[in-house]
Amino acid sequence: MVYMEDPIWFSPFNVIFHFKIYKSDSAPKDPRQLKKTEEAFFVATMLVGIMAIQKKEYWMQIVSDKNGSPDIRTGNYKSPRGTPRNTWVTQEVEVVTFDEHSDEKSIPEFLRRTKLSKGKAYDPLTTILCYVRKDFHIPPLQTIVNDLQADNCQSPIILLGKNSPDQETYKIAQINPQLDLVNEFDIPADLPAEMKEKKYTGVLNLKKGSMPMFHSHPKEKHYPFEKIGILL
Repeated sequence: MVYMEDPIWFSPFNVIFHFKIYKSDSAPKDPRQLKKTEEAFFVATMLVGIMAIQKKEYWMQIVSDKNGSPDIRTGNYKSPRGTPRNTWVTQEVEVVTFDEHSDEKSIPEFLRRTKLSKGKAYDPLTTILCYVRKDFHIPPLQTIVNDLQADNCQSPIILLGKNSPDQETYKIAQINPQLDLVNEFDIPADLPAEMKEKKYTGVLNLKKGSMPMFHSHPKEKHYPFEKIGILL
């Protein structure tokens, strides 16, 4: 299905590139805007790790807080772009951060208080991304998978965290409903070069219709954070 509320989608590299520009600016930042840009950065980083495994392109867009949920929406072509009768598949992403303010001693406990609480019920088309920003020992991933099975959650749950405090090295792992997508990867240091390699500067414009159509508008500029009032 093509989600047409917003036809503009961004390459994860585009999002990461602009997030780094935004973060490097020393000007005071609105807490709400900072939270949304960080959520977008985490999802973009997750997608880079997934793309390295699946060898397919993913795209994403910020969802306005006025919609309530999700935080981010991702999309990809079911088959390689240009394939006849191709379809565009979307996935909603809810982001939560396990950090120094979290009292829980384990990731399953933290998820049960937040995204797996009784007041929430996400479907298989919603991915829960848990960014780990807390310095603690993570048990074997299969142990976490086994622990979460009792919750009978239908949503994919993915962990993301840095391997090094000094380098842009990350690890992802899907921990629900089964162990999958385990990958360690680096965010390319030379993102401007990565951007130049991306056709149409990493912006996808989907035309309304039964099949997604790709259009380039060289004079039309879009930025991944424009929806929340940030133009870089």
